[in-house]
Amino acid sequence: MNKFLLLITFLLSLSSPIFSQNPLEGLEEDAKYEAAKKLLEKKKYKNTVQTVHIIDSLLSEPEIEDYQEHKIDLIEIKGRTFMIGGKLDSAKIYLTEAKRLSFESDYLKGKGKSSLCLGSVESFMGHDSLAYSNLYEGFGYLEELQDSTEIALGCNHMGLYLKNVGDFDEAIRYFQRAKLIYEENGDLQGLFKVLSNEALIWKNNSIDDESLAKENYTKAISIFEEALSVAEKINNEYFIANINVNISGTYSSLNAFVKDSVIKQENLKKALLSAQKARSIFLKKNQKERLAPASTLIGIGYWKLKQFDSAEYYIEEALDVIEKYKYSYSTHAAAYEVLGLIAFERDQDYKKAEKYYLEGYAISKDRSLIQRKYKMIDHLIRLYEATGDFKNAFKYQREKLEVNNELNNKSEFRKLTQLEANFNNKKLLKEKELKDDLLKSAQKERTLWFWIVILVCVLALVVIVLYFINIRLKEAQLKVSEEQKLSAIEREKRLEELDEFKTKFFANISHEFRTPLTLMIGAIDELKEQVEKNNSLRSLEYQTKQLLELINQILDLTNLELQNNNTLKLSNTDIKELLSVGVSSFHSYAEQQNVTIDFQFETEEREGYIDKNSINKIVNNLIFNAIKFSKTEGKIVVKASIEQGILKMSFYDNGKGIAASDLPYIFDQYYHSNIGLSTTNGIGLALTQGIITKYFGKIEVESVESEWTRFDIEIPVSLAFFEDKDVELEITESELESLQSVLPEHLSSEVPEGQMSSDDKNLPSILVIDDNEDIRNYLHKILKDKYQVSLAENGQKGFEAAKELIPDIILSDVMMPEIDGIEVTRLLKETDQTSHIPVILLTAKADQSTLLKGYSTKADAYITKPFNKQELLVRIQGILENRRILQSKFREHFLVKEDVVEFSNNDEKLIKSFTAIVEDNLDNTELSVEEVAQQLFISRSQLHRKIKALTGKSSSVFMRDIRLRYSAELLKNSDAVISDIAYQTGFNTPAYFTKCFSDLYGVTPKKYREQGV
Repeated sequence: MNKFLLLITFLLSLSSPIFSQNPLEGLEEDAKYEAAKKLLEKKKYKNTVQTVHIIDSLLSEPEIEDYQEHKIDLIEIKGRTFMIGGKLDSAKIYLTEAKRLSFESDYLKGKGKSSLCLGSVESFMGHDSLAYSNLYEGFGYLEELQDSTEIALGCNHMGLYLKNVGDFDEAIRYFQRAKLIYEENGDLQGLFKVLSNEALIWKNNSIDDESLAKENYTKAISIFEEALSVAEKINNEYFIANINVNISGTYSSLNAFVKDSVIKQENLKKALLSAQKARSIFLKKNQKERLAPASTLIGIGYWKLKQFDSAEYYIEEALDVIEKYKYSYSTHAAAYEVLGLIAFERDQDYKKAEKYYLEGYAISKDRSLIQRKYKMIDHLIRLYEATGDFKNAFKYQREKLEVNNELNNKSEFRKLTQLEANFNNKKLLKEKELKDDLLKSAQKERTLWFWIVILVCVLALVVIVLYFINIRLKEAQLKVSEEQKLSAIEREKRLEELDEFKTKFFANISHEFRTPLTLMIGAIDELKEQVEKNNSLRSLEYQTKQLLELINQILDLTNLELQNNNTLKLSNTDIKELLSVGVSSFHSYAEQQNVTIDFQFETEEREGYIDKNSINKIVNNLIFNAIKFSKTEGKIVVKASIEQGILKMSFYDNGKGIAASDLPYIFDQYYHSNIGLSTTNGIGLALTQGIITKYFGKIEVESVESEWTRFDIEIPVSLAFFEDKDVELEITESELESLQSVLPEHLSSEVPEGQMSSDDKNLPSILVIDDNEDIRNYLHKILKDKYQVSLAENGQKGFEAAKELIPDIILSDVMMPEIDGIEVTRLLKETDQTSHIPVILLTAKADQSTLLKGYSTKADAYITKPFNKQELLVRIQGILENRRILQSKFREHFLVKEDVVEFSNNDEKLIKSFTAIVEDNLDNTELSVEEVAQQLFISRSQLHRKIKALTGKSSSVFMRDIRLRYSAELLKNSDAVISDIAYQTGFNTPAYFTKCFSDLYGVTPKKYREQGV
């Protein structure tokens, strides 16, 4: 033991002259530990490495086990040392260990101090709830210890935490309690610290109200001056200098709310005097690295006095210190602000002023100094207005508005945080009070418990009886009231109910028809599978589906009739884009029917206020009818224009035409003509007219039987045509984006095939395969902000691009030339490189046979054109999220050598082949991903993307994990030395092996073997 203590003394003597003699000589062993701890307490603020080294030496001695409380204290000091050194993770580990040992040995002081410091660590790490619970718990134990010095320390910890979370009132309460203890004990250093902390609360609690702000700053100055008096008593020049810096800054802040010029001048002189005192002390102590705040405050003071030369001298002095010692960014930005103001006001050198302002702006922006950034923007606006550079002035004016909103949001967030902190504090204080009361009255409660239970039961029974009586009374009153109201309502609305009877009847009967029809269609499908060729079944299936479509249209029509709310939901929309995408979605279906569709938008004006869903229904109904009644090699022409706030559309087809005798009636519900429309149900056109009429539009039809038909539509798209009470405006994404940038032309500029839409390589990648340019460009537009988008114009090119790019997901049209979407899906799923990629098929042809073909080739989803943007984005996000879940599941199964059943055969085969190659070459440290790729007959980049998609890890990291998994088996099943296992599994050094193993398994190889994981 004497040898051990001599070693400690020697280590301490190396770190400081004050330990040049052995301070532990002549003491008993227990006293020697106490002395060593006191020496460590003094040293921990100066050299973290030496302090930790000394503690480790103390803890490594066998004798320490006989002094458990000393051991706990040393571990707690070690954790506190790491906390002060900024190593929070290490601090948390040792403080948690100290707390655990304290509870095991019921060491009250250890419980209190370790919990208290652990709470401070959690606070620094941003874990507020854990921070407060630990601080509160530790403070409770220190109070139980009844040691005033420790209680004062606890109050200081609690006050600092509460100050940081914004609960200033409660923080001040703790600081004032600590202040009383320090005053009573004559501890001037402790008193100085709590006074400084309390003053900073009043200084930094910025308030918009002028009188309250002045009161806060004045209170702060008063407490700072009290702290200065204490610092002078203990003759600590470092404390004196820092307090003077704070006093100077507070006077400067106070002046912003002072209107009296005489008082302002006095405050300015006081600010200058305090800053100059601080500067003198730093120079005297040769602590030039601390000069920056004081010099900056002196420079600001001289600038306010219009003594520009002096101001410039001190600001440049501050900048030299800042740039040499990397001082506070806030001070750095403030220095550039003053230099800019001097150049602007004294020299009128606007270029120089602009340079300084932009330097300060860049620092403020980079370091999130919001208030400082706001001031720099203000200066830049004034400068640009003075030089006539209105473009830049306007630019920064817009940014000023954004920063102002950010400041308001920050203020609101701080208020909410303070409210939350207040709530949590009061809640925990109440819990403490309740706990104390319970402890004090435990004996009394045991005596009275039986009677309390009886009383509670009786009261509960009374409450339940009263509750049911009250319910019965309310039900009786409600019944009488409802009967009275019903009689009045029935009298007033009887005629209205009669008018609605027909519509409601059709709505209800339509809903009732859907269930048996669905069952009928299912039975027909089963019969078709049993009977290969049966025309009667095909006819029955067709007529049943026609009936189901009829019911769907009846539902749409009755929903339109039942809408009592006449408010129109409009949004500012790019109508040309909407119509172009809507018409384009029918191209594939039209080509299948041997019909061509031509779309023409005839005016430059392309935006207006419409309901997108309603316009889509109109376009879908009219184009579908036109295709249905077109001749072979028929032609459909859709024209649109916006003239004087009116959207005009015409739908022309050279099909069967409509008889002149039928034209007056074709918009009537359930009307059937004898020629041309005999296969219709008489609902679609009625629904179309109902929508148009609701939006104050009109529809007309012209036709020559057996030659052509044209529907002409006019719908107002300007707000001037509507009254405010009839319109509910919806803000669109394009309107929000227009505040920051001009909307791009959608269809006027083609997105080059294969081009990536984003430079952010961390975004998921999507390959779009569609032969329609408009659809490709539309998909590119809606996806480019969230994904890397590549485009292919047909199935063959899409398949080649998929093999090269290995995207995260593929969107493909079904009907395309050369190779259709079904065949593309089959090829992708049968190819090793692409078998894992999810495929979403887009189609206007959503019949069951097409769906079954797609799903048989393992397509992941179907979306019917025209599709809803939000539905598409949600589908994509859901599929990618499922992929991420699968990757996570793979990582869990990989460590225990279990297969992931969700993988396809091809994917599972690739993973096993990759693993086998690595395991066969475990001791080959030179084995590379390129060699593995060559053996798998795949390129390195394709292998990397494939492994990344399946496992969520790069190919090189996955290779390393295979080696580590094998090493874990060796650790469990052999007695080999750990360094030998590292070399056997391909690691160059045991240290690197240990790091990688700990990263994957969460413990070191040694711990893993000891725990027998």
